[in-house]
Amino acid sequence: MGLKKRKPTSKDIKIAITGNRNPLKSDHVIIKGVMDKIMSNSRVTEVVFGGAQGVDTVALLFALLFKQENPFHIHPRLVVMLPNTIEEQPKSTIDVTNSADEVIELCNRISPDDGFGSYRKRNEAMVQRVNRVVAFWNGVARTGTFMTINLAKSYKKQVEIIDIQGAD
Repeated sequence: MGLKKRKPTSKDIKIAITGNRNPLKSDHVIIKGVMDKIMSNSRVTEVVFGGAQGVDTVALLFALLFKQENPFHIHPRLVVMLPNTIEEQPKSTIDVTNSADEVIELCNRISPDDGFGSYRKRNEAMVQRVNRVVAFWNGVARTGTFMTINLAKSYKKQVEIIDIQGAD
């Protein structure tokens, strides 16, 4: 007998995860604690990750671990939204990305010619899809994490900032 799926409601929570590229080992403890809390909240129906090296991949790994360790818990859907295609992802992220429930390829060419606009498009698509953003951030303003925080605020999304030490 499979797990029952409940009907979506307006109180459902969809969360985007954002963060820097080089979290420290001490940050992993923080990320795991936050992901366990998110994964155990029955109102969370979807968690969206950006597929980048660093926080995105570490957080997805901890979400997958939670699902494995809690097989009888109703889990949120895990979605990875990529700026381009899976083939263009860093090799170290491909296996974990493919373990998500859904992988969305936005197929925007990653190029310095447009200031890496594909990442901004991906971040905007993530923010538009959710009603909350959880940002693992080190306080540095010139980062994609900072841009995503401000984008989420401009869309009137709930933002939770988790302090970490790792760098971009």
